[in-house]
Amino acid sequence: QRAEYIKPHFASIVTFMLTATSDADPTVALEACDFWLTFASLDEDSYDDEMMGCVAQSLPQLLPVLLKGMVYPPDKIEE
Repeated sequence: QRAEYIKPHFASIVTFMLTATSDADPTVALEACDFWLTFASLDEDSYDDEMMGCVAQSLPQLLPVLLKGMVYPPDKIEE
């Protein structure tokens, strides 16, 4: 598993990606969102409780940033 290589640094990675998710540059923010999507798509064998705990602790900061970054075309807003 590749997770063993990033596990010792995962808390720092989560912090960095949280910061990148709210970056003023939309390209940076979008790439950071790909990190969260990838993590959310992993099967249970790809991460452990400690890694999930790092993400869970970041949710109070992450969710508002993700919601603020959601962009919908005008026709979808009307629906």
